[in-house]
Amino acid sequence: RASKNHEQCVYHLGRAHILSQYKWFHHFYVHFLMFEYSWSRKDWKESWAQFIRLSATVPGHMFKRLPKGNTGWSNVGLTQELSLPKEFSNL
Repeated sequence: RASKNHEQCVYHLGRAHILSQYKWFHHFYVHFLMFEYSWSRKDWKESWAQFIRLSATVPGHMFKRLPKGNTGWSNVGLTQELSLPKEFSNL
């Protein structure tokens, strides 16, 4: 984020989201970072989407409704599964 490289921030936060889905607190924290990042960019649509996803994180874990491979950004549906990146094939 400090480098102001938007593409890298989106890429790395998306990867962090995939990895974080196995622990509710880490998952929640990554969505918080995504919210904070989108807010800092004044991207209100993404900020709202991250607020919704923050609200859905704990219930998603309670009911085991976590779509694998989902990067957590608003351009991917809340329950949409994606194929896992090759480097995460052991998950």
